[in-house]
Amino acid sequence: MKILNKKALTYLSFKDLKALTSTLYRIFSNKFPLTDFIDGCCPCCAPTREELSRLLKPLETLSIDDFGRYPGKALSTWGDVKDFKYFLPRMLEINVYFDKYDSHWLLSKLELAELTVWPDIEKNAFLQFCVHYFYHFLEIFMFDMADEWGCFLLALQEKFDINFSFDIAFISSVLRNFLDNNSPNKETGSSLGYFFSVVSRLIDIKEVTKIFNLFQKKDLSFFVFFLQDCSFYPVSYPGLITEHNLSWVINYRQMLEDSFFTETDKNYVDLISKSENMLFNLIKVFQETKRCLVK
Repeated sequence: MKILNKKALTYLSFKDLKALTSTLYRIFSNKFPLTDFIDGCCPCCAPTREELSRLLKPLETLSIDDFGRYPGKALSTWGDVKDFKYFLPRMLEINVYFDKYDSHWLLSKLELAELTVWPDIEKNAFLQFCVHYFYHFLEIFMFDMADEWGCFLLALQEKFDINFSFDIAFISSVLRNFLDNNSPNKETGSSLGYFFSVVSRLIDIKEVTKIFNLFQKKDLSFFVFFLQDCSFYPVSYPGLITEHNLSWVINYRQMLEDSFFTETDKNYVDLISKSENMLFNLIKVFQETKRCLVK
């Protein structure tokens, strides 16, 4: 299954993300108006009268409390696919603001809802929202959340044979903006670990290498903290072990060595020394894992 409009998957602002939510309301909620009854699998599992009355409020006014047990019971013990589609726009909208419903929950419900047989207009509206939600986390530098949502996109690709196309120019600009507007420290080094963790899994490795090459000499201190972060070990990401990146790593190691001999700040020199050793070990990993090399 392929997304029909690749152009639609370029970067959109948060304001446009809200517009996509409005599109979801138009496509799903108007097409599948909720009746006054949600079936349960048996009488003991059915929603109570109070629970049902909350769910019958105007959709856009529903709160987390109003949804109550429905997200967990949807499709398994409460309601059918039409009910799920009706509530989906509001649950996704709540997630934008409150991060209430995790991606594992959504993935399991999409399997029950048989995403692969949805009409193209429904599939594409939903998938476009998911990609732009991922872009939103990148835009505001919440790389840990982007990593989590990226795992969800990866699972969608694998489970439902979806072919995503990502805006490399936008993702590259996010990294450049992050480096230009933050200070190098342990926290930002960890953030970069999350950033490269997700892009290395979602994006073609040649494009990842181009993004890596955005690191400039003035960004050396960021890279030092990036390497020191325990969340980043290339052996955990086989996609990073390529001839392209081997060349890049060797060049960056030379840059570290040059800085080592010209830098006067002792603490900074110590960081460079440690990172240079990390890169030396990284080169060994690349060279010893020839079966993973991309020629």
